[in-house]
Amino acid sequence: MLETIYEKKTVEDGRWRQLPNNRRQIGAPQQGEPEVFIEDYAFSFAKSLSERDYTGCVVGVLVGEQMEGAQGEKILVRGVLEARDVLTQDKVCFTEDNWTGIYRDIREFFPQEQIVGWFLGGPGFLLEDEERQKKIQTDNFGGGDKILLKMDSIEKVQKVLFYQNGELKELPGYYIYYERNAEMQNYMAGTKQRLPEPKQEMSEEKREVIQMVERIAERKPSSFYQLFYATG
Repeated sequence: MLETIYEKKTVEDGRWRQLPNNRRQIGAPQQGEPEVFIEDYAFSFAKSLSERDYTGCVVGVLVGEQMEGAQGEKILVRGVLEARDVLTQDKVCFTEDNWTGIYRDIREFFPQEQIVGWFLGGPGFLLEDEERQKKIQTDNFGGGDKILLKMDSIEKVQKVLFYQNGELKELPGYYIYYERNAEMQNYMAGTKQRLPEPKQEMSEEKREVIQMVERIAERKPSSFYQLFYATG
């Protein structure tokens, strides 16, 4: 379970690091909605994880910093950690051992950061069950004020969702920012992970496998999707 050991920072207390100036806008962030800033190296790593296996899902934890102020909620994502061994028989299940490993990685590689959300990547037809995603959110990430970064590896679509009033609501926009991210680089080096070379077009064989799985999902929607989400 997520440890409630963090505290939100405010503009007034002076502990919030400067918002990044070197950034680009994705979509159309709106006033009154949480503003989300994702560091480019962390974003690219999450994208590479989502594209690692076109027939399955991958789960991760987002770390960074949260702030409340007069202009509303602001969330900076500085790191993405792969949540290893949470997929058991194609089910997403966080155990105490999983959380022990996650917090060990945070202490080693991101000691100044806190958990600000989670990541789910894979082919889009496995990312559609928002009811199960809400249960994962509430059971493991404290419900509100945490974000979900969702990446469709087939359609190449990335979404940021914010839990509010019992629903996962897609934000209309967010920011990608650029800085030297030594923490993320050290994590990838320390866990022997690295960004892959640019992928070529998907092979016809792999595309046929995906289409076959999609057809199975269409015939058995309720039982099929239960294979991919569970909480514990």
